[in-house]
Amino acid sequence: MKRKSILFTCLTAASVFFALMPIAGCDFGSNTTDTETPDPDDPADPDPEEPVETERIENGDFADGFVLPWSAWNGEGGASTQTVTGGELVVTVTAPGTQPYSVQIFQDGLSIPDGEQTVSFRAKAAEPRMLRVQIGKGLSADPWFVEFMPVKSFDLTIEWQDFSFTFNKSNSTYSDGKLVFELGTMTGEGTLATDIYIDDVSLVNLDSGTPVETPGEFVYPAVNADSWTPGDGWTLSWQDEFNDGAFDTNTWTRQTMLNPPNNEWQQYFGGTSNDNACEEDGYMVLKASMNGTAHGDNQYKSARVISNPGGQDGSSSAEGKTFLYGKIAARIQLPYGKGIWPAFWMLGDNINETGGDTTWPECGEIDILETGAKDDPAYGQGTTHGTLHHDPTVENITNDWNNLYLPSAKHTLPGGKFFAENFHVFEIEWDESKIVWKLDGAKIGEQSISEAGRSEFHKPFYVLFNIAVGGDFTSTPDSTTHFPQYMYIDWIRHYTK
Repeated sequence: MKRKSILFTCLTAASVFFALMPIAGCDFGSNTTDTETPDPDDPADPDPEEPVETERIENGDFADGFVLPWSAWNGEGGASTQTVTGGELVVTVTAPGTQPYSVQIFQDGLSIPDGEQTVSFRAKAAEPRMLRVQIGKGLSADPWFVEFMPVKSFDLTIEWQDFSFTFNKSNSTYSDGKLVFELGTMTGEGTLATDIYIDDVSLVNLDSGTPVETPGEFVYPAVNADSWTPGDGWTLSWQDEFNDGAFDTNTWTRQTMLNPPNNEWQQYFGGTSNDNACEEDGYMVLKASMNGTAHGDNQYKSARVISNPGGQDGSSSAEGKTFLYGKIAARIQLPYGKGIWPAFWMLGDNINETGGDTTWPECGEIDILETGAKDDPAYGQGTTHGTLHHDPTVENITNDWNNLYLPSAKHTLPGGKFFAENFHVFEIEWDESKIVWKLDGAKIGEQSISEAGRSEFHKPFYVLFNIAVGGDFTSTPDSTTHFPQYMYIDWIRHYTK
């Protein structure tokens, strides 16, 4: 065991948590949080109820046409028409106007009580472009609109996609509101004057629910032995065991990103501070913390650490580290909780986000691990996903936003276990024809990359570790989510044959 332990005792996801020791030397401060939850064995506490889902949208499948309570609004230079064809709403935007809200379709007067809400819909466009979703209370005087959640943005392609997100409404002043699709002008997008197709719109309120049960104790760092081996034929090419006692800024950069993608709620402040990413006692440690007492967008600080040569924007002297083929493996103890989305992944080194000349997804993305998916059991705390993202065309035109999502690996730990309980080794084996995902040495998925339209995966990639909070992939954090959360990386290694 390389360092002092942090012990979390968790009776349920909303139970009492005890952090017996702060992390010394990482500027992480104290970790004591007390919360209470009803005890089903205590006659003084009410029994938890099953969730009751209540649909708030009327005619969400447009089976009755585009009729009330659906409405449209065009202003500030916007113009559009609405038709329903085959049970699908078609909004023909003839002029996008000057603002995102210049073209709208919406339902008003919706009953939206406080609590967790889930919004879902299907959409596509005749030409790739973006739409936005707003939910709040419309007023007849300034400020005109009171938001119940931050605006959500979604990239549409010419193919149907299913979209969903959750949010917590906490506004006792207003018990009703409106859902708005904004279809006007949006910076940096594709063809704005085009047909947009929308169907199966839903806003569901979870009136009550049963807390997700969490195992009894988490110790950071976990004490399970490291018995992993790379297997026959693999030769160690590079490694970082995090044993030098200081954060290695020649290899790793704490990335700054104050407006992260995917409608995530955290901010990455980066820089040189040990506040959210440090190296200590043989581990690289990432931390996600809550700024205040209210859950919501920009209320969390977290860490996103990258191995990009040149650091934040490609201009620094950091040597970084890139990879092309081989076995890339890391031994990690993950964070946990509703709305916590940790990842170990890779981006093409040519991405413009960090100084390259290629947009995402044309640069390619390899997700070695992601947990926290909202559709998985127990808020995804025991399920890992491996995925590829890329532009499926041979031309691979930058700024085309043509993202092909390739789910490639998925594994759920047996017996309701969480990845926070122990260290696990997450790895890929990558060659000219395929990528294989493994967990603790066992294969959990495979994806071919030999096709002509997958040229992205034959160029160098750099590594990222991060903890996201909230976002499209995961649930919304709430009072059951304990902060701070930690991600411990014991080592990362690269092997070749």
